[in-house]
Amino acid sequence: MSNVFLVAGPSGVGKTHWIAEQLQQHPPSQEIAYLNLGGGSFPLDASYLETLHPKLDCLSDDDAPVKLVEHQGAKNPIYIEVGFHIALDSLVLPLVDCRNIVLVPPKGPETDWHHWTEADEVIVGVGTAPESIVNLQMQRALLSGEVFDPPSLDIFWQEVIQGAYGSVQRAKAIFNIADGQTFLFNFISGLEGSDYRPLDVPLCLDGRPQRFSGLEIVGEGIDGAGITETLQDCFVTDEMLVQYQAYLKTAQETVANAN
Repeated sequence: MSNVFLVAGPSGVGKTHWIAEQLQQHPPSQEIAYLNLGGGSFPLDASYLETLHPKLDCLSDDDAPVKLVEHQGAKNPIYIEVGFHIALDSLVLPLVDCRNIVLVPPKGPETDWHHWTEADEVIVGVGTAPESIVNLQMQRALLSGEVFDPPSLDIFWQEVIQGAYGSVQRAKAIFNIADGQTFLFNFISGLEGSDYRPLDVPLCLDGRPQRFSGLEIVGEGIDGAGITETLQDCFVTDEMLVQYQAYLKTAQETVANAN
């Protein structure tokens, strides 16, 4: 069986989740490659997946052609996630013997992915397919270095998923929280509620975090300006961050001394 898995499907169907499940089945010592076609310079999915496997090599658009061939030659598992906005008939990859996996939603109308003749395996994912992807917009916000006040962030996220900034089909983000943790937020239309999970990364209690943080929203009629304005109201200022971190360090020292 091929060691190269091309994973395609509409937005919010669970492509990244499926890849995450596969990564956790590989031994920690195994080299694995991941490429997000359509991710560009916004490595949201890659940043999440990197926390799940210590030997995951997340490729960029620039180094992908060479590194994909190297990984395939070494027989390392390769997972290529295809953005919903990329036409399947436009894919040109420097690989042979690629296994095409397509995920389709259990609800909604049939899509181009249902009829992809190149698919080797069809998997029923999650969510609801939109009537059409023609009117879907993608809004991204790079938030690296920003730290969020949890109550303000919670209000903002509820506004997003309840339609205050347009009809949201999919929303996901990596947010740095004032307590030093980094969280993955995930919302898919057709599923109840959102998924919130802390990422397995070191607490940031000294200055602003240097790791990636960002928000991606897919939907119709998205109010990008409104999202940007509201996000800024959720940011923790430098002064507030210093106070937060001083308190947290003191609390940690108190617990350590008690033990």
